[in-house]
Order: sequence, then C-alpha cells, then structure tokens
Amino acid sequence: MGPTFNFQFVFGQATGEYFMWAADDDEWEPLFVDTLLLRLEKYSEVSVAMSGVKRIDESGNLYDIIRFPELTDIKYHQFKFLLFAVCHREITLYMYGLFRSKSLKKFYQNLDNSFASDLVVICEMLFTLRFHYVDCILLNNRYYLNSGDTAARYPDEEIGKNYGNRFNYPKLFFRFGFYLCRSKNIPVNRKLWIPFLVFRHGIWVSENIAYMLFLIAKKNPVLCPLAVRFRNFVRGKGST
Repeated sequence: MGPTFNFQFVFGQATGEYFMWAADDDEWEPLFVDTLLLRLEKYSEVSVAMSGVKRIDESGNLYDIIRFPELTDIKYHQFKFLLFAVCHREITLYMYGLFRSKSLKKFYQNLDNSFASDLVVICEMLFTLRFHYVDCILLNNRYYLNSGDTAARYPDEEIGKNYGNRFNYPKLFFRFGFYLCRSKNIPVNRKLWIPFLVFRHGIWVSENIAYMLFLIAKKNPVLCPLAVRFRNFVRGKGST
C-alpha cells in the first residue's frame, strides 16, 4: 500500500473539525496539539498551524532546527513565501501540522508516490490557504539524510522505486509547473505567479542535480575538478 495510501485512507476516514497526520518515528511535545489548536481557534482565516521542528538523524543526534520566521513577518505576502517554499523542502514539514479538515479536503487526494509529491502539493496549498507558524519547538522529526533511505525502506513499493530513480530532480522540475497549471484549486489570476515560481524552482533543482553529479564525480580524480567548477557555476560563484 505504501505511506501515500495510508495518508489518504486515514484522512478519508476522519470526521473531526481538525486533523493531523502523525509519522510513526516522530515525537511530540505534550502541548503540540493544544498550542496549534489555540491558534486555529483564534485566527479563523488560518488553515494549518505548525510549530518549529527539531530534526533528528538516524543515529538519534540533532541534525538541525527548522523555523519559519517568514510566516510571522508583518510584511508577509503569499507570493513572496511561495518563492521561498518552492526551493526549500523543509516546508513539507507542514504536512505534519494541524489542519482544518475542510481546508485539507481539496488537496489530500493529490498526494501520490512520486518523488517530492508532498512539496508540490504544499506549494499548491500555499496559493489559497493561510499557513500559521508558532515559534517554539514542539516536534522532533526523524530525518533521513538522502532519498536512498526511502528507496531502501520501501524496496518493493512504488514510492521506493520512485525515490531510487536517478532522474528524480529533472522529472520533478517538469512535473512541477505542469501540475500547478492544471490545478483546479488555484485561482486563475494567481496562476500568473507560476512562471516565476517555476524559474525559481528550476534554479533549486539545478543546484541539487549539480550536487548529485559532484558526489559521483569527486570519486574520480579526473572528473573531480570539473565537478567542482560545475557546482560553483550553478551556485553563481564562477569557475574558480
């Protein structure tokens, strides 16, 4: 069945006003739900609330801490935040926030087993839904350092095969803009934002491709200098 089917099935069975997905390897502070629920009750325009997140690696060590201060900026604008979201996969942590069920209904079936489907759907949500951030660390998220871990954990399932595909990032780039253009959840006037988002997303994808090529090429003494130059070029640092 895979995790995506579980996501869809669980929400399809839910009947409450609020909903959250829970990963079996995450840990929550006791006030996680209460804190986020208070914000949803206070701000009727908000569709999903999330706290800061402490990411823990496979060995149980702190990897990093994720916050979203952009969402608390008094100058917050949805387009500006979308430009941030399309190149930061950390935004997918909002999948584990507390949602208003009625807001999530329009989007949850769009999740599939393709690589970074959660990022694409979260960006689709950001066109119309208001995200809220509580600046305190209330969730410990298990963080797997590369997509190969997903392929190893689900070797016989579609999601595992997709995450093990070496062409993941190019496929994501072409899928991203096409998906948003076809979305019935995005107002027509806001679809004018899509070309700018695709351009920014493309830069991020190229950076990831460059890094993957660098990891492969650096093992070869002949290709290593070329790999470094290519990586620096993509990052805008020239060829030195």
